[in-house]
Amino acid sequence: MNELLAPPDQISDRFGQILKLTRPAGKDCWSFVAPGKALREGRIWLGGDWLNLEVPLKSAKKDADCLAEMLSFNAELRGRAKFTLRDKPWRAVLAAEIPIDGSLDGAGEMLEHTIAGFQQAADWLRSCNRTKMAADFHERDAEGTSLANLVSETGWSFTERPDGRVAVPLEVPFAFSQAIVERLPGGRVRLSVGLEDVRPSNLMSQNAVNLFLLSACGIVRFARCAGKTDGSGLEWEVVFDTPPDAEQFKHALASLSVGWGLTAREARALQEEVTARRYLAFQEW
Repeated sequence: MNELLAPPDQISDRFGQILKLTRPAGKDCWSFVAPGKALREGRIWLGGDWLNLEVPLKSAKKDADCLAEMLSFNAELRGRAKFTLRDKPWRAVLAAEIPIDGSLDGAGEMLEHTIAGFQQAADWLRSCNRTKMAADFHERDAEGTSLANLVSETGWSFTERPDGRVAVPLEVPFAFSQAIVERLPGGRVRLSVGLEDVRPSNLMSQNAVNLFLLSACGIVRFARCAGKTDGSGLEWEVVFDTPPDAEQFKHALASLSVGWGLTAREARALQEEVTARRYLAFQEW
């Protein structure tokens, strides 16, 4: 484990200023008060060089519409926040993973953004209204260092496109796939890779694909699966609220590689209605 993490009190003291820690819940594990009445008490714990958060939802409908909505809303949550599913018994949770192999200050900033994402989710669960990110929240310059320069510091190969976006080949053994790096309003930086040809046409397949991808969100660290904001399909993404450093960029690219490699072929196969029915039966959904 990183020497930075040697004294657990340093973690609880630093992050206790951001979270309302209520009590220790085990070794290197704490409980905290989650924002919003739609969420239960959360848990935060150390695992290697990662800070993990999980907040159960007080209630969530078990139907196809709910699964699709959670995937769609993942694209709007701030920080590392994401909806995911834990299995048997199936339950929806909010989760996040934050690397702490750098400074605690950098992890603290990411944690603040993540808690804001949890608040967004709580607002949506309570009123079904999506809380848009305030345009004036991000104070950093939207331009700054070029994306190509940011990616070059990671050591990954890339191609800069005429529009300023950057394409980075992912480390997937069975297929060629590229992450697209782009700037968003307010100085945010987004990395994404689409699940091409995954557009299930029947309810059975939609349910199976959404269940599979939301479950995968709980396995893949850092990245989340989400519906594209234009409604054209599904993708894996990592969105940074402020420009990332090289280590954070590496985590994002590695995570997208794992997420896409874990789900691309399987999600495509679940579009077949017979396969989807068997998958849902096996998962006891």
